[in-house]
Amino acid sequence: MIKEGLKLRIQNAPWSFGVQMLIMEEMANGKKAYVKEVIMETVEGSGFVPPTSIIEFDLGVAQKLMDDLWNCGLRPVEGKGSVSALKATENHLKDMRDIALKAVDMILLKETKAFTVEDVK
Repeated sequence: MIKEGLKLRIQNAPWSFGVQMLIMEEMANGKKAYVKEVIMETVEGSGFVPPTSIIEFDLGVAQKLMDDLWNCGLRPVEGKGSVSALKATENHLKDMRDIALKAVDMILLKETKAFTVEDVK
């Protein structure tokens, strides 16, 4: 795991239709180090990839990564993540509102027999 001082930022790349990433770490001596390049390694034979990650960071850094990607205009694919969860919640709230209004209508009709919620809207 990378130390707590790791900073990972994403922003739109002005020269392409992509994003650029900066990975930087504040060192104990006050200096800053940054990732300059990533080196690809060829795997021989069956294509087995060793079970190690190229980089690992804490959840706070991961959240910042998600926020930066959101700021770059990237959203979860429909049906995944918070976008579809929000839509499901909105639908549920509408259903609950409809049920509550029908219940109020039934109570008003039973007690007054004069008007419904629709009449007072």
